[in-house]
Amino acid sequence: MLLAFASTSEIIRVVLIIVCIACALCLIAVLVYSAIIARRKKNDGEQPMDETESENADTDVITDNTDVATDSIVMSRNVMYSAGVNGQFAVGTYTVSNADGSSEKFNMRVNGLVREYENGDIITFAEGDTVSPVSGSVSLNKFGD
Repeated sequence: MLLAFASTSEIIRVVLIIVCIACALCLIAVLVYSAIIARRKKNDGEQPMDETESENADTDVITDNTDVATDSIVMSRNVMYSAGVNGQFAVGTYTVSNADGSSEKFNMRVNGLVREYENGDIITFAEGDTVSPVSGSVSLNKFGD
């Protein structure tokens, strides 16, 4: 009814405003949809971690076994090392010491358990045992050297 009294230019102006509003709403809908799709793609590759994975999430694992024949090894903090044929050091008895010499006591994770060690403590490693320094770099020296 109101359009009957409006001029042609006013009708065109109203239609143009309605078309602009519809285009703006479509643009907003496309942006929201693309953001949802991007978030889903980002989350598809991530698997939820359980407690044991979250505890060791920042621990690297060394798989290169070129240094197995050595009698001593300096281990970096938060890097997992293993003993044996496929490990980084040979099976046997070792003395441990803080590599940087800053303190007499330090923490290491041996076979998943964190414990405090002192310079000169003796540890025996069997095939497949794992060790990871927690509080700093640690030196393993073959016992008896």
